[in-house]
Amino acid sequence: MTFTSLLVLATVVASLFLCDEFVSASNPRRYLRPRDNVGEMVRQNRGRDVVIKDRYTIHTEIQEGSEKAGTELAMDVVEASNPAVTLDTIIKDERGNEFSVGDNILLYTLLVTDVDTVDGADTFAMLAINPETNDMHGLVEKKGKRGERVPYTIKQSKGENEGIAMAQEQMELPPSDWHCDVAEEVPGEEESIERRLMNGDHHGIHDRHGHEAQEKGLSAMEALRKTARGIKVNPLNKSRRLQTASYNFEVEMYIEIDNTFVNNLGSLSNAVNYVNTLVTGANVVYEKEIDTHLRVTKIVVSTLYDGATSTSDALSIMRTNYGGNTWHAANVDIHHALLGKLGGGIAYIGVVCRSDWGFGLTGGLSGSFTSMGQPVVWDMKGFMHEVGHNFGSGHSHDTNYYDPVIDSCGIACPTTVGYGWSTIMSYCQWCPGSYGNIMYSFGADYDGSGDVNDLTNWPANPNMVANYDQAHQSVDPGREAQKMYLHVVARAPSGCVALSSPAPQSTPPPTLSPTSSIGVAFYDAALGAPKCSKVASFCDSGSLLNSRDSIGGASEPNGPNTLDACTDGASGNYHADESIDNVRITALGGGEVQVGASVQIVAKVWAYSATSDFIDFFYATDATNPQWQLISTVNPTSSGSNTVSTQYTIGAGSLQAVRAVIRYNGVASPCPGGAYDDVDDLAFVVKAASIPPPTLKPTPLPTLKPTPAPSSSLPTSVKPTTAPTREPTPVPVLTLSPTAKPTVPYVSSNPTAYSDTGNAYYDLELGVPKCSSIGSFCDSGSLLNSRDAIAGLSEPNSPNTLDSCTDGAVGTYHTDESIDNIRISTLDDGDFQPGSTLQIAATVWAYDPSADYADFYYATDATNPQWQFIETTKPTASGANTVSAQYALEEGNLQAVRVVFRANGVASSCPSGSYDDIDDLVFVVQSYQSVPPPTPSPNFAPAPTNRPTRRRATKLAKQLFTNTRG
Repeated sequence: MTFTSLLVLATVVASLFLCDEFVSASNPRRYLRPRDNVGEMVRQNRGRDVVIKDRYTIHTEIQEGSEKAGTELAMDVVEASNPAVTLDTIIKDERGNEFSVGDNILLYTLLVTDVDTVDGADTFAMLAINPETNDMHGLVEKKGKRGERVPYTIKQSKGENEGIAMAQEQMELPPSDWHCDVAEEVPGEEESIERRLMNGDHHGIHDRHGHEAQEKGLSAMEALRKTARGIKVNPLNKSRRLQTASYNFEVEMYIEIDNTFVNNLGSLSNAVNYVNTLVTGANVVYEKEIDTHLRVTKIVVSTLYDGATSTSDALSIMRTNYGGNTWHAANVDIHHALLGKLGGGIAYIGVVCRSDWGFGLTGGLSGSFTSMGQPVVWDMKGFMHEVGHNFGSGHSHDTNYYDPVIDSCGIACPTTVGYGWSTIMSYCQWCPGSYGNIMYSFGADYDGSGDVNDLTNWPANPNMVANYDQAHQSVDPGREAQKMYLHVVARAPSGCVALSSPAPQSTPPPTLSPTSSIGVAFYDAALGAPKCSKVASFCDSGSLLNSRDSIGGASEPNGPNTLDACTDGASGNYHADESIDNVRITALGGGEVQVGASVQIVAKVWAYSATSDFIDFFYATDATNPQWQLISTVNPTSSGSNTVSTQYTIGAGSLQAVRAVIRYNGVASPCPGGAYDDVDDLAFVVKAASIPPPTLKPTPLPTLKPTPAPSSSLPTSVKPTTAPTREPTPVPVLTLSPTAKPTVPYVSSNPTAYSDTGNAYYDLELGVPKCSSIGSFCDSGSLLNSRDAIAGLSEPNSPNTLDSCTDGAVGTYHTDESIDNIRISTLDDGDFQPGSTLQIAATVWAYDPSADYADFYYATDATNPQWQFIETTKPTASGANTVSAQYALEEGNLQAVRVVFRANGVASSCPSGSYDDIDDLVFVVQSYQSVPPPTPSPNFAPAPTNRPTRRRATKLAKQLFTNTRG
C-alpha cells in the first residue's frame, strides 16, 4: 500500500476538566455553547494574538442514559503553542518512502489543558476535531460524586443532533492485560545505568547537535541543579520555538510503529494522528511537572518487531539494531516504539540522551483515533509510564528507587476501592478501583522557589491529596517528579535537551535584472514585486510568490511582493495555512497582452478552508501608482492546493498590475490585514492598442433611433396602474422599431470589474454583487453567505444592500437566520428582457420554520431603488432551505432584486430585527423597446398577522447565555 495521497492530521484537543467558576482577567475566555461548532470557533479565533493564547470553555449536553441527562459537561482548554508532531516531523512508510508532515499531512491547531487554571491532573479529556468538516469526537473522564472518574464519549457533527455537542456516559472497562517488565528483563542493569548517570559518571553523553560530550563533576552538577528553574537552564542559548513556550527543556523522540498499529487504526494518516494524540496528551503533564516538552522528530513504519515473542525480546532487538556510541539518526534523545502487537511495555531507566541505552516501547496499543473510547486512557498512561522510566523513575513500589515506597500496589493492594490517589509510575490499576486509582500526575511539580533537591519544595499534587484516606495514599509522591526533573537537568550541560528552533529559511537575494525568458517574471527591486518587462502573450510569477511572509516551513521570497505598503499576515505554517504560490495572466485567444484584450488571471493558492477562505482579484492600470479595482471574488473548492481564476479587459496603461488576495473570512479589500491573509502583485508591460481603447467611464446607452423616426403615440397595451405603492405611474415607452438588434453592450459605472456571464462579482460602487453581462441567469455565488459579522462566519462585504439598510448582528452562523445565496433565472432560458418571467431562488438558513419568513422585492433602477413587493414565502424546516418567487421583468437597464429573511415581524423592505438578513443582487436587462412592458401587478404587502412571540423570548435567552456561563 502506498501513502502518496494527502493525509489529514486532524485537530487534537487534549484537556483537563476545570472548575466552572474560573475566568482569567488577563486571558479572556470564550464560552462555547453545545450548539456552537467548536472547530469553526477555534479556527475563527486562531492567530488573533501571538502572546495571549485563545482560551475556551466547551459545553456539551449529556445524553439520555446518564443520571445527569439533560445537564451540561464543561471543560476549559487553551490553544497549544507547540504540538508534539510538527510540520517538520519526518514520516517513513513501510516501503521506505520519506516525506515531512508539511508535505503530505495537514497539521492543525491543538487545544490542551489550561494549566493556569488547574492545580493538578484530576480529570482528563481527549478530543479530536476534523479540520475539513469541523466534526469533533473524543473521550472525557470527569470526577463523580464519590471521587470516581466517570467516562463520557464526546461527539459533535453537523449532520447529527442538529450539530449539538453531545456527551454519552460510558461503562468503565477493566484494565488492559498490561505489564511493565523493566526490572525482570534486565536485572541490575537499569539501576547501574541510573546510578552512574545521576551521579555524573564519566561515560560520554552523545549530543545530537554534534557537540563534544562533556564530563561534569558533582560540584558543578549540584550548582546547576540548585539554580535550575530559577535561571532557566539553556546552555546552548537556543531560541525558543515559540515565545509562549512554558517549558525549558525539550526531548526529541524517534518513534517506530508496526503494521499492526497502523492496521488497527485504519490508515497511516490515523496512525500519525494517534501518535500526536498520545504524545501531545503526555505533554500536558510532562511540561507542567517535568518542565520538558516531548517533540516527535521522526515516525517510522517498521517490521523489525514482527517476529518478537515478548516485550523484552523486542527491546533487545531494538538495542541490537540501533544502540551505539552515537545516535543512529539526527535529532534523537530517546527512541520509542508504539506497537499494536505484544502486550505491556519495557524501557531502560534514566537514559535520556544515551545513544547506547535510550530505548523503550509500549505494546498492545488498542485505542482508536476515529472513535475514541476508554482504550485511549490506558494507551496514554502506558506510554507516559514507559517514557517516565527513560526519565529516571522506577516503579513507585520499588525500594531500589523509592525508600520508603510511594505506594505498595505492586506488592499488596488496598482491599477497598480508591480514586485518584496514585501516580503514573504505579501499578495501582490492578487494585480495586482499576484505572481510577491513577492520577494523571507524577506526583508534584516544583513550586519555583528554593533548592530543587529539597523535597519540601515539591509539594504533593493537591488533587491527589484530596483523594487520600486511611487505606489509599501516596507517601511523598513528589519524589517521582523530582527524580525525573533532576535527570533532565543533569543532561542540560551537554545541550541535548535544549529547546530547538526550526532552521531559518534564507530568503534568496533579489534579482535586480531580468534573467528569465519572455513571459517569466523577475523580481523588480524598485517596484518590490515580480515583473514581466516585455510584451508577451502571458506573464508568470514562477516561484517568486511561493508561500507567505516568513511563516513556518517556508518563507516567501522578497516578501511581501506588493507595489504599495500592504503586508501579509505572519501567522500559520506553509501549506497548512493560506498562501498564494503563483500568479499568471494570459491573453485570451493567443494574442499579446494589449489594451482592449481580454486576459485571464490564474492563481495557485493553498487554502485552509473551502468555506472560510476567499480569493479577491484586483487590477491597476498604473503599476507605479496603483489604484486597485476589484474584479471578482471566488472560493477555493477544497482545502489544500487550488487553482482559481477570473477574467477582465485590459484598459489603457503601459505598465499595469494585477493583485491576488487570499483571505480568511473578512471582506474584499486590496489590503485586508488579516493574520492569515496573503497579498501578492504581478506587474507587466502592456502593448498599446491599434484601436481606441475602451473608455473607463460610464458609457451612455446606445441611441437606437431608427430611420425613419418612430411614432410618438402611446402603445395601446400600456395603462397607468392604480397600485398604491407605484408612484409615479411608469412613463410611457415609445414604440421603436430599430433596424437591427443593438450591438453596443451595457457598460456599468464600474465597467472594468469583469465577471463571467451569470456569475456575480462584488461591485464596490454599488456595494452589492452584480452580474454585468446580459444572460439567462445571475448567481451570487458565495458573496452573500452568512449575515453581518455573526459568530462562526462573517458575511463578505456586508451588508450587501443598495441603500443604507443593514442586517441584524445577533446570532451564530448556521444556527440562526441568514441568506446564503440568491440566483435569478428566466423560465424560458432566454436572456433577461422586459416581459420575461423571472424566478428568484434564495438559499436561506432557518432557525424556526414556524416563525421565519422570506420576503421578495424588485427594483427597476438599481442606482435609485424603489422596492416593489412580490410575495412572502416560508421555509419548510430548520436549517438549509430554498425559497423562491416569480415576477415579470419590466423596462430598466440595470435592475435588482432583494430578499429579506426575518424572524417574525411584518413584511418590509428594510426590517430592523436582530436576526434579520437583507441582501440585494443586481443584473443587466436587455432593452427591447419593441416589446412593451407588462402591466405591473398590484404589490400590496400582506397584512400583518399575529406571529408567534416565543421566538423572541428564545432569542433573548440565547443572548443572555452568550454573556454568562449558565
